[in-house]
Amino acid sequence: MDEYQRVRRRHRQRQARRRLRRGLAFVCAVALILTLSAGITALLDWIVPPGGDEGASSLSSANGTVALAPLPNTGGEVVQNTSFSSIGPVRQDSWTLVRPDAALIAQPDTGLVQPEYFQNVVMLGDSVTAGFYTYSTSLKGIATVCGYRSIHPSDIVNRTTLSREDGTQEIALDAVAAANPKAVYVLLGTNSLVSADEQKEQSFLAYYERMLQMLKETAPGAVIYVQSIPPVRPEITTLNNDQIRRVNEQLALLARAQDCYYLNLHEFLADENGDLKSELAAQDGIHLNGTGYKQWVDYISRHVAYSDDLPFLYGSPYASKTTSTAAGDATSDSGDPAAGAA
Repeated sequence: MDEYQRVRRRHRQRQARRRLRRGLAFVCAVALILTLSAGITALLDWIVPPGGDEGASSLSSANGTVALAPLPNTGGEVVQNTSFSSIGPVRQDSWTLVRPDAALIAQPDTGLVQPEYFQNVVMLGDSVTAGFYTYSTSLKGIATVCGYRSIHPSDIVNRTTLSREDGTQEIALDAVAAANPKAVYVLLGTNSLVSADEQKEQSFLAYYERMLQMLKETAPGAVIYVQSIPPVRPEITTLNNDQIRRVNEQLALLARAQDCYYLNLHEFLADENGDLKSELAAQDGIHLNGTGYKQWVDYISRHVAYSDDLPFLYGSPYASKTTSTAAGDATSDSGDPAAGAA
């Protein structure tokens, strides 16, 4: 009996010790939580002092009190009255693209169309465009090529009689109207920028704008593509690639304002220095060789404004039918366009 009483006492003592340890642990946890809360409160009071301007930070710089970090779209100005509740993504109800550039405006890659697309296309331009008469590409004999030597936008606007490579005499706008195209690709500017000053640049752009307006009137159902003026080789002294890039920026803005599409040919024509790639250049350093024309056709075949009736090649994002037809080019690379003005 005495042994039984001793066992019960030891059991009650162990239970008492457990309750004591649990109580102490609870008290310690509460004390720790209160200590952390007090520390966080003190830190917040130090960062955002109570009673001051709402959200004003106590961090200082040479310009006075600033926010913890510069906020975007503030133009570098010191931002005041920034509270923790106001920091983070904010919905922009209105915005303006202040300085769009050619790269942003340019038509993106949409997938490859089949060569039959060019059956309803007019290629309009100077002798750079006339090179499509010379080289075998997938659009040769399919697209309507209106390429004329040494012309300017003013020749289109003034309805000057022009000569094709085969000797055909025509007014460019009449030729475009007769083709009844679904798309017109314009490439002009190489001749206009030869030794051009700022006044000539502005005149070129003014005529270019009027030319686009007249093309829209001549072919009201056509999609118009403004192609960037190609770069030239660095040894060319009569043309400057910096000037070409500057004018191309204006052409991109002009295309956007006239509801046309802008094609940035520099994406495949220019090397790392912004010059015409040597492997794509003809001997005169201005025109393209056969490889250049093939890459040109491939580029415009991949940068077509989407329409559900376009013949996209099978495997392209918007392809709607299976076909084994490839938009490959013929193998002829021989010959260069006549050197001289475009």
